[in-house]
Amino acid sequence: MSASGYLASTLIGTWRIHDYLAVRPDGDTLRPMGSQLQGYIMYAADGHVSVNLQVDGRVPYASGDFTSATVEERAAAAAGYFAYAGTYQVDEALRMVTHKVLFSLVPNWVNSEQKRLIILEGSRLELCAPETSLVKGEPRILRIIWERTDPA
Repeated sequence: MSASGYLASTLIGTWRIHDYLAVRPDGDTLRPMGSQLQGYIMYAADGHVSVNLQVDGRVPYASGDFTSATVEERAAAAAGYFAYAGTYQVDEALRMVTHKVLFSLVPNWVNSEQKRLIILEGSRLELCAPETSLVKGEPRILRIIWERTDPA
């Protein structure tokens, strides 16, 4: 699989997280992972995608050995991290990218398709869920805004 078309070729590269928003139908907005978020989304020309996000200030494991971390340490580490990888396809006409998730920190996402509307403005990329998702128990539209890190 390879990327073809204007939108698909424009996505190729590395993008740094700028903001991650969850918007209620009434406009109320929250940041599910806080405002001190770090991470990347990477689109490869061969059709692979990888997403990694983490909150700032995650606490290291006391032992320094990830195989000996306590259940509480592992839970805290996972609560401040989000990641998945897989393949992607772009529908140029709909301006939509579909991520076919192969691996994910969230088990429910494995073998799922995550669809996102593509909004490009200069060096910014916004990926917006076309349908609501449950965030903290409420239906919200996810908006993830990225900034290009490498030359176009």
